[in-house]
Amino acid sequence: MKSVFVVNRPLGVCVFLLGLMLGLILSASPTMAAQTSNPLPNAGFEDGITSWNIGEGGSKVVTEAARTGKLGLRVSNDGTKGRGSNATSASLSLTPGQEYTLRFWARSNSTSAGVYINYLNEKNRRVYDPNIKSGSPMIRIKHDDNQWHEYTFTATAPELAKKVQIWVHTFSTANCVIDLDDFVMAGFPADVQVKAPRPYKAPNKPKPIDWDNIPKPDKPINIVLKLDDLFVKGNQPTPRWLRVVEYIDSKQIKATMGMLTEGIATASPEYCQWVKDHLAKGNWEIWFHGWDHQTYTGPDGKKHNEFEGRSYDQQMKRLADSQRLAYEKFGFHFTSFGPPGGVGTPSQDATTHKVMIDDPYITTWIYPTAIDELGKQTNQQGDIVILDRVWGVGIEPTVGAADFEAFVRGYIRNVQKRDYFTLQGHPQMWNDHRFEQFTRIVEFLIDQGANFVLPSAYAKTLR
Repeated sequence: MKSVFVVNRPLGVCVFLLGLMLGLILSASPTMAAQTSNPLPNAGFEDGITSWNIGEGGSKVVTEAARTGKLGLRVSNDGTKGRGSNATSASLSLTPGQEYTLRFWARSNSTSAGVYINYLNEKNRRVYDPNIKSGSPMIRIKHDDNQWHEYTFTATAPELAKKVQIWVHTFSTANCVIDLDDFVMAGFPADVQVKAPRPYKAPNKPKPIDWDNIPKPDKPINIVLKLDDLFVKGNQPTPRWLRVVEYIDSKQIKATMGMLTEGIATASPEYCQWVKDHLAKGNWEIWFHGWDHQTYTGPDGKKHNEFEGRSYDQQMKRLADSQRLAYEKFGFHFTSFGPPGGVGTPSQDATTHKVMIDDPYITTWIYPTAIDELGKQTNQQGDIVILDRVWGVGIEPTVGAADFEAFVRGYIRNVQKRDYFTLQGHPQMWNDHRFEQFTRIVEFLIDQGANFVLPSAYAKTLR
């Protein structure tokens, strides 16, 4: 009996201590003990679209999209949906500073889509994370091999966030088919509150255009074709850029290219000659669009656009270096400027105004917005002429998504109020459908008798 007692005593003590430790852990971490594995309702789409808002575009729950079970989510875009294709989950309650993890599986033929995290406050209004460029986390679909891949993302809820939901979104100019299944949201307590997403409400269809009675202006409207984001890489611009340039040349009209200048220093002789040849034609103006079009984190810890928040010396260096390189490589100085955007902050500030006024070559500012107080002051000073924009009249109602009918509607509403329109576009983002929409806009303007102008030359007429 004694020998048995000696053998069993350590085992009993170990069991006792193990139970005691487990109890202490659970009592010290009630939240951890009470966490639920996956509070997201209908995370595998086996109940169809229940607890999901299947929004505009090509989103549907189908058997072909299932990874496990019988159903999965298929989100597709044929390149014609300007606002992309979308699906939104139910929202889960959370607290600022709470860490959570999202996991899901995706199969795709394209990388032109992402799964976004939307934060909401108690009034269901968006809350943005200041530490993220776009304000919302996004897990980009990075495989295009049509094979299933698991994605995992861990984040911390920002200040003011009370709810979180998933938003699946294809990019506006995408041509893709994305299958998604088996979503998991981990890191939530058992008492997490779940709220169904608002039902999708399709936008009202616009009134049909009376194509036979489109008014022509009393005098020809002046058009500045502001084409953004010409990067200096390789021996010539990309095929999408070349297609647009060749089309403009074939129509014998005038247009502009907004150049990013970081690559000029290493520009190939072939690229330099391409630029010189097009400037020699007389129907193109190349303007300064920025050094690298990159956002940066300021002293305030927030993301800023390239020409916003930087000091005078920093902004002037970007312009001065660009002027020097353009003259060395291409034989000209930029006379027009249009700042790059990127995040939800302004594209320029009061310092930018001073920099552009002080530069000896800049005469024209192709403004990214309607005129503001700073713009009015700069115009009154007379060193620079600002050509502003009308929001309702543009090639792209959504960035990258040229839309002919949307342009015509805005044109009809505003053509009698203006002497000119600055029309912004991004050729590198135009697939075949968007390029065709752009050509229809140009054909329409030609038929309207529009006068296509270069910004620096047109600015002289406004002085």
